[in-house]
Amino acid sequence: MNQTKLLVKKITEGIQEKKGQKIVVADLTEIDDTICNYFIICQGKSPSQVSVITDSVWDTVHEATGEKPSAIDGVRNAQWVA
Repeated sequence: MNQTKLLVKKITEGIQEKKGQKIVVADLTEIDDTICNYFIICQGKSPSQVSVITDSVWDTVHEATGEKPSAIDGVRNAQWVA
């Protein structure tokens, strides 16, 4: 499994671990000039769940790959996180 597919898998696992809902994995690999190959979206029921999902994704990805996000935004209010 290549590194990108592993990242998508681990991000999805991190979301599922904390009961994130409506997970969508948008495959952008066929589109030229995008800033990413995949875009993963999910919902949480509350700001605290969104925060916990964010932590879970970080932990799951870091344990499996050693990768860290280049940036995280939106954590303060946890209405959305990118």
